[in-house]
Amino acid sequence: MRKKAASLEPSLNTEQSRRHFQYAYGINDGVNPVQETSGATVVANILGGLGIDEVFTRTDVGAGITSSLLTDALGSTIALADSAGTAQTEYTFEPFGKTTATGVSNSNPFQYTGRENDGTGLYYYRARYYHPGLQRFLSEDPIGFAGRDYNLFAYVKNNPLLKKDPLGLEPCGDKDCLPKLFECLAHAWGNEIKCMALVAAGAATCVAGAGLACIAAGPGYAACFAFFSAQCAAAAAVGFELCATYLLAEVIQCYRDYDACMKG
Repeated sequence: MRKKAASLEPSLNTEQSRRHFQYAYGINDGVNPVQETSGATVVANILGGLGIDEVFTRTDVGAGITSSLLTDALGSTIALADSAGTAQTEYTFEPFGKTTATGVSNSNPFQYTGRENDGTGLYYYRARYYHPGLQRFLSEDPIGFAGRDYNLFAYVKNNPLLKKDPLGLEPCGDKDCLPKLFECLAHAWGNEIKCMALVAAGAATCVAGAGLACIAAGPGYAACFAFFSAQCAAAAAVGFELCATYLLAEVIQCYRDYDACMKG
């Protein structure tokens, strides 16, 4: 369990400088909290996902209110929705995480990149605390230069729009994520064009074949050709629909891969 910091003083690791809120973690996870407690009292219950800092809902036990967390690509909570799906609380963030909340007051701590706002302006990133106003961590990276930055206090190499650091050790989510997304989408559309071209070519071949086959019909050529052309068109429509289905599946996978890339 971890208690929340209550001041910006250097004594962040002392009991005097902390609030009396704690987090209980799942026995199968150990990373994402499942409850907020104050002593023996449960303050809130948390429903999380499989991803790190992935929180779906938070139930304030005292208020009896369950809020669904709506997040962006970095995992930052941009809104809290009630049971009807209406946004009650909204969050806006400056690039380095300085946070402004509007709407209905809510005790939800999971805000910038899904991390816990201690109510002091500090964010807890597990290994150390982060100050979004100063745009840096308050202590050196405990793994030193293994964190892949010569500045041991820097936050995500000063690239907060594309990266985050859920453990407070090294950035995850690479700047290659966006180019990879564009490349994936371009590949998907390329496949769509090829698919549609094959269907169109097949339809043209079908119509040409119908024309040749109906010559033997003599006076009934027009009716014969119209019938088989309609069949060709129907088959082409099915083909184009399949192309669209494949495109949608590929685009969805592209965005899933992008989300996984951003989450590290």
